[in-house]
Amino acid sequence: MADDKVRKIAEEALNRLATELDAGKSDALQNYLATMGRFHRYSWGNVLLMGSQRPTATRVAGYHTWGDFGRHVKSGEKGIMIFAPILVKQRDTSPVPPTPDKTATKQSGVFRLTGFRTAFVFDVEQTEGKPLADVEIATVANDSVVR
Repeated sequence: MADDKVRKIAEEALNRLATELDAGKSDALQNYLATMGRFHRYSWGNVLLMGSQRPTATRVAGYHTWGDFGRHVKSGEKGIMIFAPILVKQRDTSPVPPTPDKTATKQSGVFRLTGFRTAFVFDVEQTEGKPLADVEIATVANDSVVR
């Protein structure tokens, strides 16, 4: 049920973007590209999902990742739903060449994508705790770099 909800939100966001671009409005594309710049590690589908659910989000991470940063999600905050890949470690069935000490084992680090599930991330505004290190972010405006 949650997967259908995420799919619907993504389709609505993509249709809204396409409609506004067809109407000659480039603001929607600029907002989308600005969102992509903030969420550079996420797929375009997840960027659309995040932008449609929380347009003001700047830094997002999962619940446990915020804990690694010394922060915690505020009580009552609603997560931003995204699609997360389900990866399964691929089993290696090739034989291991014999060694004199017979201790060799072949470990495979290859993962296979088996599907997607819904997951939730939280914006930095939804967390509290240890301050994050300030990173200077450069943006391009009118052919000049603004810091």
